[in-house]
Amino acid sequence: MKFLILFILFSFNTFANEKNNIAVVDMDKIINHTTDFQEFNLKINQYIINQNKKIELLKNKKNNNKKVISLDLLSPQGRINKDKESLIIDKKIHLIVLESQNYIKEEEIKVKNKIIRKIMPLIDEYSKLNNLILIVDISTIVYESKIKFIDISNAISVIYNNKYSKNK
Repeated sequence: MKFLILFILFSFNTFANEKNNIAVVDMDKIINHTTDFQEFNLKINQYIINQNKKIELLKNKKNNNKKVISLDLLSPQGRINKDKESLIIDKKIHLIVLESQNYIKEEEIKVKNKIIRKIMPLIDEYSKLNNLILIVDISTIVYESKIKFIDISNAISVIYNNKYSKNK
């Protein structure tokens, strides 16, 4: 893949130096600077706070159970009950953590895909207006010092936020 990109870049080398019409975009940078993704981060931070509260309640319950059951530790059955209740609480905490991680990953993928679907037409429109012949995501190219790239990431971020911002 890198060889194909290098071939394309070398093919456009002379043309690009004269007209400077090869651009790069940093999709991660654009996504991270969109108002949609910033709103998502606020939503996820609140979700994490709520999940941490649930975990703290379970930890407190576990600690309280240790204090109450400590009188029963003299009997073998008391130790077994303490261990079972402690394990159940630990499993609940582990389950909350796993479910939270999965939820966050799934939601992040959904939001990023939604943003990308909005970004692609903006990049297309920008490239037509500015006569760009090639636009490549910055993470997929190998730099050649003789080729001058135009980084359009900031411009696309501004266009996106102006078009889709809810606070207009």
